[in-house]
Amino acid sequence: MSELGFGVTLFDSNERPVIKQGTDAEAWAYSIFWAPEFLGIPTMEPFAVLSAVAQHTDAITLGTGIAGLAVRSPVQMAKAAVTTDILSNGRLVLGLGLGGLIPKDLEVENVPNLKERGRISNERLEILHRIFTERTVSHSGEYYNFKDFTFGPEPVQKPHIPIWLGARFTGKIADAALKRAGTYADVFIFPADTPTTYYPYAKDKVRDYAEAAGRNPDSIGYASTMWTCLGSSREKAIEVANRIIPEMLSVPWVVPDNACYGMGTPEDCIATAEEFADLGVSHIIMNPCCDYEEVTAQTEQFGREVIPHFNSQVPSLLREEG
Repeated sequence: MSELGFGVTLFDSNERPVIKQGTDAEAWAYSIFWAPEFLGIPTMEPFAVLSAVAQHTDAITLGTGIAGLAVRSPVQMAKAAVTTDILSNGRLVLGLGLGGLIPKDLEVENVPNLKERGRISNERLEILHRIFTERTVSHSGEYYNFKDFTFGPEPVQKPHIPIWLGARFTGKIADAALKRAGTYADVFIFPADTPTTYYPYAKDKVRDYAEAAGRNPDSIGYASTMWTCLGSSREKAIEVANRIIPEMLSVPWVVPDNACYGMGTPEDCIATAEEFADLGVSHIIMNPCCDYEEVTAQTEQFGREVIPHFNSQVPSLLREEG
């Protein structure tokens, strides 16, 4: 049986506050609680969310999923991340992407186009990584120029806060994204839409870029997001997901075949997770895409009926009831 960790993403809810979502995630054996970052969608700021959840949890890892490089300066990102790492006693995972899944996010941050988004994000990631790995940094680039900047305080985690890099799949994963992963990522996050047949190619490219950067490619782990909708059948779950995901993201979306979508019964979700574990994925980020009033129940059901299949950790609520 494959060992596999599962994370769950915060969702906007008046009935189930942020802290309750975090403590529930820990009780239901999720290994990471993820907080998303969007500007054009009414979500809360992720580092503040995770710092608050840290005060009410003991062991669960806390992740930004995903903080946008194009919408934050690297020094501000580093300061927020280190603060959260300290307040959580070293439990932060810094999930990063370019940002801009919601086009309005780029518009309000004065990023004129996707090409510009890539260039500024690459430079910011370089600076961020250097801030984490060097005590004092000087930089001369297209967007930033500074000398002898000393950053502090230091994070709890050594040598630095883990960096997990995400990407988008639009018929392919951009080569620039795979290069960023090979150069900087501790873990590369495959988007849910990535077909299983694309995984070997992408992992080979990440390996090549890691070797070119002088890194050990075997030190890079792999994760995947997984849109999840539990139901009496895969077909009925897909019908719901095809309605819910476009409503959530305000962009067109259709559940694809042969990708990381947990649709149907818990057994269907287990089968999907096993397929991606066999491809080298060690963590799955579960994003509920069911009707709003079903999110809590489905998140708990997934924790009770899917996660225990992959590890020996039994959710604490089950132990209390047993």
